[in-house]
Amino acid sequence: MRVSSRRKKQDPKGNSQNPFETKALVVIEQTKVRKKYIQGCKRTIKDLEKAKQEWEEYQSVDVPSYEKWYNQNFGSDLSQIREAHQKAIDLNSTLQEIRHWIMKKDISPYEAYKLVMDRKANPEKYRLLDEEEEARQREQKRKWKDKYGRDFFGEDENFDNEEDEEEEFFGNNREPSEEELKMMFEFFIQANPSIKSKMKDKGFYDFMFERFKEDVLGRKKTDSESNNESGKTTAEDRIKNIYRILVRKLHPDFQTEITPHMQSLWHEVQSAYKAKDLERLETILAISNIQTGDFSEEISVSQILNVQSEYKNQLKSLRAQIRKARKRVEWGFSKITNTQPLSKKIKTDLKLELNQHLFHIQQFEKQLQAWSKPMVRVSKNRYIYV
Repeated sequence: MRVSSRRKKQDPKGNSQNPFETKALVVIEQTKVRKKYIQGCKRTIKDLEKAKQEWEEYQSVDVPSYEKWYNQNFGSDLSQIREAHQKAIDLNSTLQEIRHWIMKKDISPYEAYKLVMDRKANPEKYRLLDEEEEARQREQKRKWKDKYGRDFFGEDENFDNEEDEEEEFFGNNREPSEEELKMMFEFFIQANPSIKSKMKDKGFYDFMFERFKEDVLGRKKTDSESNNESGKTTAEDRIKNIYRILVRKLHPDFQTEITPHMQSLWHEVQSAYKAKDLERLETILAISNIQTGDFSEEISVSQILNVQSEYKNQLKSLRAQIRKARKRVEWGFSKITNTQPLSKKIKTDLKLELNQHLFHIQQFEKQLQAWSKPMVRVSKNRYIYV
């Protein structure tokens, strides 16, 4: 129902020129509205099923077909690329290690090259030296901490006993006061910039503060404690009734064929029932009814709209995935009859990738060969070959 009213004509001073105002209750016929929304929901379900079929065909047919064809035709090229790539990584790692010892010991590239080659040839020889060096560095850190690891008041910094500090702040088994909770909540807001902007709304601030108090004190809000038992019982009965209906509709033992969607719905039913989420259970019931074509009067218009909204979100997400997949070479591969152009393009790309790795290998080997020659220092950062 809705209330219709006729606006009053007002003069420039704001006084009403029409002293009479009519109001009436208009009954809205829901049959046409329901029919319209049910048709929209059915269209969304149909579009979602079509998108799921496309995605399933891509995942189960196109991708495996492409991978099998790719490995059969380009296996040797891929092996060459893997070997070249690994060799480039090893050479670059050796160069980085030489640079490390040049900086650490202030020695020439030639001396660092000899050291690294010796370490690679005799790892056991340097293992004990490395362990002694690590122990020495740990001892230096300990001494530094003993000397300088104090705060401005001369007390040792210790972050391991946060629970003891909390007890000290609140006292033994004492609940924090309202002011202390406010202060803690402000710290919480500052530490979470994502919700800080929303706190300008007084209603949202009060709601979040009540939730924060529940978490800190470990108990429910006072109003929820003062709820009358009859209201609770009614909601609990409704939850149990809906759960029984959903068990008959979705439980695996009652189904001849279990689809992935039905499985996910069944898991949602379990979590919603444990959380006592009546609204979610009602929505799941509406989803299962609509899927089976049961648009009974028990399903309200708002529930139909909720179901349609949920399916639209799923459809939007799935279509976004399909748009990305369409740009990949695997999309529709199972329907391709002539793979020659694609094979030529892939061959060119693989050759280009191999040439890049070979170029890097050549550069790394050239640098290593230069550092392998004896050098003498002529200035602080300049060396010449002997």
